[in-house]
Formats: sequence, C-alpha cells, structure tokens
Amino acid sequence: MATSDQEDNMPQNSWRVICGAGILALCGTLSGCAALPEHQSSVPRATSAEDFQQRLAACMDARGWSSTPGADGTAEFEVPLEQESAFTEDNDACTVEAGGGEVELSDADYERLYEAVVELRECLNEEGFEIPEPPSFHEFRDGSGEWTPYTMIDQEELFTRLDELNEACPMPFI
Repeated sequence: MATSDQEDNMPQNSWRVICGAGILALCGTLSGCAALPEHQSSVPRATSAEDFQQRLAACMDARGWSSTPGADGTAEFEVPLEQESAFTEDNDACTVEAGGGEVELSDADYERLYEAVVELRECLNEEGFEIPEPPSFHEFRDGSGEWTPYTMIDQEELFTRLDELNEACPMPFI
C-alpha cells in the first residue's frame, strides 16, 4: 500500500489500482458480477486468495503491467489514465487465467458466503465503520451475492487503510 508521500508523488495523469486478493476474488467468484468473462472449465480454479493473487500478478506482469506487492499480498499497479481501458481488459482476462471469473454458486456456497460477509460487516463495524444491516439471505442470494460491506466504505479511506483492514477483516474467498 502506498503511503501518503508516495501517493502525493504519483503523476497527476495516472491512477493507482490495488488488486486485493479478497476483493477481486469475491467478485471473481460470483455469477452476475460485472463484466468478467465466463470462467472456462479448462482453467483450474484458484485454491486460495494467495494462489489467485500470485497467478493474477504473474499474468499481468506477462502482459506488461508491473505490480508492487502490498503487505497483505495484494498487487498494486500504477496505471496512466490513457491506459485505463487496456489495463481493465488485461485485468479481466488475467482474472480468468488466474482461476477467477464467473461460476455458478450452489445454495451451500451462498450460505457460506452470506455468513462470511455478515461476519465481515461486524468486523468492520468494530473497526469504526457504520455498515448498514445486511439484506436477508434470500435477498443476498437473489442479488447474486453482490452485497459486500467493503463497497460501503469511502473508497479513499478504504485504500488508505486497506492493509490494516484486510489484516483485521479479510474478504472472504470462495
């Protein structure tokens, strides 16, 4: 994670992308998440958040996107604004190659995921955030499991505290 001084030294025409293993893995596992290609059965699923992150970083590196490892195992990229669309395209492809992408979840998967995000909400509230009550299990499942407490945190604050929060309240990985 970059410090304030590092962020102040970033070129004004670039943006910083933090590909957190849990954050990407959660979206990468759910049917209905935005714009990720269908998971191909010939690509083995990542077995853990760390496995996924290592595969993602290697794939992105092979495509010319250098990453800096974060303290929590995330890959951090500095992307010039004019390359945002190329980065997104490569990141989507690498998500699938790394064993992420969309898959159908069973009811048991949704139950485990729901329990995990409810626990995540409680943890983030203990860290000082005011995350609203989660939807019911049925609403969560019907929404393809897209409700996650991390999306309810101001993104600037989230990225400022990502290492700390990921240590205290890790994102679930299914």
